[in-house]
Amino acid sequence: MSWERGGERTKKKGREEQASACYAHACASERREGGKKEGVVMRKRVMVVIDRTARAKHAMMWALTHVANKGDVMTLLHVLPPHCSASAHREEETSHLINSLGSMCKAMRPQVRVEALVIQGPKLATVLGQVKKLDASVLVLKQSKPTSLCW
Repeated sequence: MSWERGGERTKKKGREEQASACYAHACASERREGGKKEGVVMRKRVMVVIDRTARAKHAMMWALTHVANKGDVMTLLHVLPPHCSASAHREEETSHLINSLGSMCKAMRPQVRVEALVIQGPKLATVLGQVKKLDASVLVLKQSKPTSLCW
């Protein structure tokens, strides 16, 4: 396969106060002038939080068509609950999810590098920690409910 998969890691930080700092950092990264800095093309890291829902798949597809460009890196992040016990069935389901979504990304946009991370921990703290650690330019989340902001 031509996409990368990160190893499974466990994060157990409960720091939800990192939200505003990570948000500001991601916004600052995205404001780079036209994606260039002193003649060097800056590549974006687009992080998409995925799960087994159709809405998460839709968010991933939206990120591919509206955010990711040639040469960018798309990180698919799947967060497992901290109390989740490892079973062969759950590992197989997770592997299938990562493989199918990663393959879909590469088929749709082969010029975008795709990597996947599976991390166990509290969802908010894990996502925000990975945004900061990987210096993500854009974070894409699924929409839970239709809102009046959508036309």
